[in-house]
Amino acid sequence: MTVMDNLAGEQKAMKAEHGLSFYVETGDMRILFDFGAGRHALENALRLGIRPEQADIAVGSHGHYDHAAGYRDFVAAGLSCPLVTGNGFFEEKYARNGLKATYLGTGFDSLFLEEHGIRHMVCDSGLIVACALYALLANGLGLGKPLDFALWCAILSFPLARTAGLWAV
Repeated sequence: MTVMDNLAGEQKAMKAEHGLSFYVETGDMRILFDFGAGRHALENALRLGIRPEQADIAVGSHGHYDHAAGYRDFVAAGLSCPLVTGNGFFEEKYARNGLKATYLGTGFDSLFLEEHGIRHMVCDSGLIVACALYALLANGLGLGKPLDFALWCAILSFPLARTAGLWAV
């Protein structure tokens, strides 16, 4: 697992910015989980030898810029796999400070996905990780949709679920 976060580390070639992005490889499965706040997440990924076009599934944990705004850059670099998000991922989000409102949203929408031919899968349960793993396994094994995606999300959303060696609570 490669973690791209907002702290400068030992690798001086890496750039730090507020945000988060994980790249998880398990055997022949590759998951891009969140996309950082901007271009630095992609630049760091490329420096680490991560090729966005090889991701099997992308997961957006929630629709705030520090987890989602880098998505456009990953797509420009070849990311084209399905995107799994929860409900409300694209809803407008702002922080208010008196009269001033600051945009906190994703920086892209479902139209962007359509324009780039990217499949969007919505998981309406609380366990987005379990849903993403189901989507990855179903696509990777050529199973298509053995059951309705939302139904699988509900089935997988137990208070504690173990899937492919990962614990999700």
